[in-house]
Amino acid sequence: MTTLRIANDIHVFGPHEIVGPNDLALNYQNYLLGDIVDFANVEKDRIKEAQTMFAYLVNLYDGAYIMGNHELWKDKELDGVPTPDYIVIHDSNNPTLLCHGHVPIWGKKKVEKWMDKEIGAGKLRRFFSCLFNKYRDEYGGFDLSEDEVENIYHYTVKHGCRTIVLGHMHPKETIHFRVKGINVVVLKRGFNEVEI
Repeated sequence: MTTLRIANDIHVFGPHEIVGPNDLALNYQNYLLGDIVDFANVEKDRIKEAQTMFAYLVNLYDGAYIMGNHELWKDKELDGVPTPDYIVIHDSNNPTLLCHGHVPIWGKKKVEKWMDKEIGAGKLRRFFSCLFNKYRDEYGGFDLSEDEVENIYHYTVKHGCRTIVLGHMHPKETIHFRVKGINVVVLKRGFNEVEI
């Protein structure tokens, strides 16, 4: 078995960040699984600072920074460094798919609509985002419909994998389940270790 160190859903610059930009001295993780820098909810006067942090992390992780829905990054690379939607870890016994989770859960149309949002948020949107996230974090926040579970299954199989590791849902604790022989790991927000 291999242990992966993964950071996900940190939301730096967002209203519910786990650590701030000055505290983000990430002890090196193997992968960043999206929503590390929150471009959807950054205050408009901090956009440049968020872009600088994002560019630094993308270059530091050199292809191991997987985009989340809050990165709002349409290009597939930054200064020549790839910013993938997913990564496959090729292991003949257990090929594993790493992704943020918004693509298999939401589907392509919702992702494309979300990505058209303007970077940065005003005070009103941040206020409602804070209320929503406080409620979700307090009451668990994890709920997948049958269709979403089916989408996760098909997305995993499409990439030739038997395990999928994703974030995006913000459960209080990491959740493991199986669907039609596929292992699904939904990570809690923050810094995680996963054995594959």
